[in-house]
Amino acid sequence: MRSLGGMRREPAPPEATLADFVPMQDGRTRLLVRRGWEDAAEHLSDPDQISSEEVVAGGRAAHPVATLPNGSRVVVRGYRRGGMMRLVNRGLYFGGNRAFDELRAAERARAGGVRTPVVVAAIERPARLAGYRAWLATVLLSGGLNLAAWLAAEADEARRADVLREAGRQTAMMHAAGVAHADLNLRNLLVLPADAGDEVYLLDFDKAAVSATPVSPARRERDLRRLARSARKLEAGLGPGHWSVFRDGYGDDWPPGVDLAKVPKEERGKGE
Repeated sequence: MRSLGGMRREPAPPEATLADFVPMQDGRTRLLVRRGWEDAAEHLSDPDQISSEEVVAGGRAAHPVATLPNGSRVVVRGYRRGGMMRLVNRGLYFGGNRAFDELRAAERARAGGVRTPVVVAAIERPARLAGYRAWLATVLLSGGLNLAAWLAAEADEARRADVLREAGRQTAMMHAAGVAHADLNLRNLLVLPADAGDEVYLLDFDKAAVSATPVSPARRERDLRRLARSARKLEAGLGPGHWSVFRDGYGDDWPPGVDLAKVPKEERGKGE
């Protein structure tokens, strides 16, 4: 692997949300690396070579945890296809910039006050013949549970209400920042214990839509209904009172006429 000095620095990206990132290149591999973390580029430029005894479970695969020179531990998530496509093409993409686009969405949300894992680097590497593979490296958040698992383990209704209210607040800030989540579900919210109370993080901004203005009411409704359907499917036991608390946390920009307590497990058209 090349030393950091062997990597080329590219012109800075124009987006204000990416001003904290340094474009770098190692051979054909392109990286956007957070300022102050440039030493990490040497360790992340070839994710296939990362060996780790620790992994973090993901939606479609387990992701390795790498230890960087500064002692920080990061989760290196490779992008994987789902559905039938995974049988013929597991990790190649032929359009867009999956990692860079997710970085842009995560940083836009973060700039709007949303708690998200700190992105250290986005990495994309062209394949030999066509397409590219992509990875995103984020600082590991230890000791948390996704909201579905947390609700299943927590019986204290006052604490549950506090977390649901905070989940609503984080979702509202994401929408106000102009970010619409592609897969808002209970497993993409992380509850992390903290000295001042439980914190809620939003995860996985892959394929998120980013706009210059706050998210439209129709798209807000789509995200929220998807969240409610996930709660039904995962049998989270959220009733009208729980969703009322979530709505209180979300605030005044709640889309009109939306009652998440009445959203069925499966639905067509509405919110999709």
